[in-house]
Amino acid sequence: MELKIIPSSISPNKNTLKGILIEGSSVKYWLSEIQRMQISLFFSEVYAIPNQTPNSIWGCFVVSEMPFHNVDLEKNIYCQLIGNVLFIPEKTSVFPKISDNELQSLFFSRKHILHPAFGLVELSEPILWEKIIQEPIHNLINILKPVSSVFIPSKIKSFRIKPLDIEESLLLIEENTFPKKDFTQKPLNKQEKIKLNFYKRFFGENLSEPHKKKSLHTFLDKIFKKFSKKSENFLNHWQKDYEQLNQRNQSALKQLLDLLDKNPLEALKYAIPIDNKGIQRGETLSSNNWVLRKIWDNFSINQSNSSNSSKKVGLEQEDFFELENRYKKTAEEFINKKEFQKAAFIYMKLLKDYSLAAKALEDGYLYQDAASVYLKHLQNKSKAAECYEKGNMTLEAIELYKELIMNEKVGDLYIKLNQKDEAFVYYQKVIDEYVANNQYVKASLIYKDKMYLPLNGQNILLEGWKQDQDAYNCLNNYFANITDSDKLAKEIQFIYKNEVRDTHQSTFLEILKHEYKKGVVKQVTREIAYEIIADLILTNRNYIQELITFNKEDEILIKDTIRFKKKK
Repeated sequence: MELKIIPSSISPNKNTLKGILIEGSSVKYWLSEIQRMQISLFFSEVYAIPNQTPNSIWGCFVVSEMPFHNVDLEKNIYCQLIGNVLFIPEKTSVFPKISDNELQSLFFSRKHILHPAFGLVELSEPILWEKIIQEPIHNLINILKPVSSVFIPSKIKSFRIKPLDIEESLLLIEENTFPKKDFTQKPLNKQEKIKLNFYKRFFGENLSEPHKKKSLHTFLDKIFKKFSKKSENFLNHWQKDYEQLNQRNQSALKQLLDLLDKNPLEALKYAIPIDNKGIQRGETLSSNNWVLRKIWDNFSINQSNSSNSSKKVGLEQEDFFELENRYKKTAEEFINKKEFQKAAFIYMKLLKDYSLAAKALEDGYLYQDAASVYLKHLQNKSKAAECYEKGNMTLEAIELYKELIMNEKVGDLYIKLNQKDEAFVYYQKVIDEYVANNQYVKASLIYKDKMYLPLNGQNILLEGWKQDQDAYNCLNNYFANITDSDKLAKEIQFIYKNEVRDTHQSTFLEILKHEYKKGVVKQVTREIAYEIIADLILTNRNYIQELITFNKEDEILIKDTIRFKKKK
């Protein structure tokens, strides 16, 4: 029997493509072509193909255990395997036709290749590459590796701010708010009290009014003038000394209030903390015995005040409210001056109002400090997370949102950091929760708008329709997502034929009415609506009036439907 190969009109051939012919006598060329076509020698066998001229090579034949897929052949040739024994070029067939069993018998179950260029060749001995390819001799060299340079990205995709530790943040709020200057005043001693009484008799009780000349004043004035022409200097000196002594003799509360008016920044270092429960615990002293002392040696969060103020001051209710209002007024003044950190110190340390302190810091864009107050003093993780997010401290915000199980927010922030895989993990958690709660529309929006997987969103909406969970909105959104009119018409027909049960008919009719009003697929929706109405009026004649929705200009039909509805 003479076998021939002839061109085949069948394209592509039904037989499996399991071989590639490479023409050329150079082994180096074979390997370069095999590498270019990305064929693994581990899963392949290569046979040398002799030429018709003695002692010459035509090329090689590569046989793979698995079918080739998307190989860039260029001038190489695919071969098909027939009868599991004979390779022939692609798009050819054997003549005369012969069965697989006859081929097996003819070639004794040994593989051969048939090609017009070189004839019939038995594939008996594959190339053993380990005998042909020699591993190159490696020269040992010392490689000097330079120190890693600073990486400068060509494009910044995201950035974040790393916050300080909470304790360190609050420490800076307090330590850097006010300059340190001692204003401590000692109470008057016995000699100073005698001097003050003398000044009161000499100048009068009220320093704001000009003092009246008295006999003592006149007498001393004559003596000064007799011994010195600078008597006026003595009087000025006495008056200033009187004012200072009088000021020191005032109550500590009066001194503090006066200092708050004149120099609030300095006064706050001597300010006593107050709240609804009173001042610091300790032995109670009368407000008359309270001496204005420096309370804030430093502004550390771990030190509320100095040991000098460990005793509790008993303020009258009127004095308490006056001091509280003065603190609030001072804080408001700092806020108006945009000095939010100082205002926050007053709220936090003097008024013990941590909510107002945190708000002042947040309003001043001091988001890290605000977050520290929210976390340590108010245990408000939600507000702290918001502050971290506003301050671009994204990883810290993410950790808090994870604790609060706000998975969608976590996903949004991971997207902001360009970490898509992590974001999708948390978006999927949101979707799973929505599906568990039968909120299929919300789940589809996550797929569509945040994960950019519209097909997954469509599948979720269709599942909601099938489960009859918010069925109208699910299918309405499903159709709204299809922008191509031809595809929409086909989808409406498919859903009607395959996914509309008897219990779904009235709902599907409402959806058809909505699509009909949009005017994109009027013909399809009208025809399907007629079929549904025909079924529904068998049990409820009122459905006949639904025909009017699809034929508002047909006056005869409108009259007929009214008569049909009234007919018993």
